[in-house]
Amino acid sequence: MEYYWDHFSFIKYYFLVLYYQLAEYAPVVRITAVFILVCFSIFVILLLSNMSKTRRIVRFNRKKNAFSDKYYNKLRDIALSPDYYSPTDVANEMGLPKNFRIKRKKWAYIVRIFRKLIVEVKDNGMNPENWKSIMIAFKMPNYFDKMVRSQSMKERLSALKDVSDISCDLKEATAARYLYAKDGQLRITARLHGARYGVDHPFSVFREDAASTFTDEMCVKLHWVLTYRKASGMSLPNFIRWCSIPDASIGFKLFAISEIRLFQNYADCPELLVLLKNTRDERIACEIIHTLGELKYVEAEPEFFRRYAYAGVNERLSLAEALGVIASGNPEVIRFLIEDFKESTDTVTKVRLLRVLYEYGDAGRQAFLDLKEGAPKVDARLFEHVECDLIDSRRYA
Repeated sequence: MEYYWDHFSFIKYYFLVLYYQLAEYAPVVRITAVFILVCFSIFVILLLSNMSKTRRIVRFNRKKNAFSDKYYNKLRDIALSPDYYSPTDVANEMGLPKNFRIKRKKWAYIVRIFRKLIVEVKDNGMNPENWKSIMIAFKMPNYFDKMVRSQSMKERLSALKDVSDISCDLKEATAARYLYAKDGQLRITARLHGARYGVDHPFSVFREDAASTFTDEMCVKLHWVLTYRKASGMSLPNFIRWCSIPDASIGFKLFAISEIRLFQNYADCPELLVLLKNTRDERIACEIIHTLGELKYVEAEPEFFRRYAYAGVNERLSLAEALGVIASGNPEVIRFLIEDFKESTDTVTKVRLLRVLYEYGDAGRQAFLDLKEGAPKVDARLFEHVECDLIDSRRYA
């Protein structure tokens, strides 16, 4: 201990000076002085830390801007060029040496620049082949492959997310090792990566683990992955088979049904109708009804009429709105909606039924006006509510 203090004798000296200076004062004064000293020390530490962080950010931005000024415009021109550039052509155009290598510290701002670049060019006629050549020329696949194999969980997640952000090719087997990882976020990210870039059975993991929880966030991310695959001319899963997996979770089945609607798979409508006849879950039934309505499957109308008699409140509203969206012009639909409006006692249900009638062509509009003429004063405000454009928020969505 004596040897240790000898190396910091100046600290010991000032500590003893402070101690003996305060020894003669009352305890309250000593405690206050120590408190002020501690607060001042913390303030100095925070100030120095903030200055150091600011300095690092300034240096980082300076290097990023220097790299951007040197390569950004050339990269944008190559990415938008209709002519094919090989990785060698890109390297020559950029003036990159044969043994091009960027230190790890520089990868952070390089990834940011590529993320900014792809946002600018992808909607302006980006050449996908040239973009792949750019990635290879800058050795981005090798970098991400190394990062995904890292021991750091943070680096793995960051690399998998960056791969999707900048559309960089990564070997499917590299991320496949994490498809069943214990960490939920890493597992989901790896599965989304496999679904986005996979060629051989990219969706098998979802079918095999269909009983797992399928959150809203997962649905949104997987939908964007499937949208990317469709835009790239890649295969999509058979959603109607996903709906028929016996042990699949409710969220998984709801997602599959909604994707049939969003991708407008009209060929799946007959099987969806069969699934509707056999299902007892109200959430699945409402999603199927909504999908068949959006796809304007007229053959579903008889089943809608049949289910209406014993359906719950939510399902009945879904049935009524789906009939309105199909808009087949069937007089039976108008009669059906009028009878349900007269029998209903719930105000919200009445308004939604009137909305369907009001938008159901000329015949539906006439039926709406006839109901309005014979309606009691209590229901008059319901008709005014439907006719008011300012109240109908869907017109401004």
